[in-house]
Amino acid sequence: MKSITLWRMKREAKRSGLRVVGNFLIAFHTRDVISGFTLDPAPSSTYIWTFVIPTYDDLPYLHMSLGQRIASAELDKAFFCGMHEAYAKKLETVRTAADLLLYVDSLDFTSDYSEWVKYISAIRLGDFVAADATLKTLLKLPMSNAIQSRLDAIRSVLKNGGESGAQHLLETWSVQTDRLVGGSSWGSGR
Repeated sequence: MKSITLWRMKREAKRSGLRVVGNFLIAFHTRDVISGFTLDPAPSSTYIWTFVIPTYDDLPYLHMSLGQRIASAELDKAFFCGMHEAYAKKLETVRTAADLLLYVDSLDFTSDYSEWVKYISAIRLGDFVAADATLKTLLKLPMSNAIQSRLDAIRSVLKNGGESGAQHLLETWSVQTDRLVGGSSWGSGR
């Protein structure tokens, strides 16, 4: 039953102009940010979340760590028949690394991932003073192995290749993320 519901929801999402990648429905894909909606099938319902992720993170898969649950498909059956547009307007304002920093701060995320995003966003923007300040906060938090591994990669590049090397690494990660979602639409933002 859920697979039919998911299939129908994905079909409606495509009709609404969203790109479907697994259970992720991409609304916007800019040079710095990918955002949209996620279908989260749980035993009791299928929930709809927003997601926002930086392209310049070393992502093995899409995730909703910086997302918010916004609807239940069983309660909001017509979500992709116009209801999603209000949420899309909010997501559309998060297009750049600077916008992503504001987004993370506005929602008071306090996880290792949110601090990691602040750190790499500061590097992306070339603000290494802010990156160093954020790194101090990040190092005080319990950190997942995945983030620790990526942090080690950045620190190694900073040591050996300097600031431009770190920015180049983030650009390399952007190319990988682009492949993960099946291509880019940087020109249009969608």
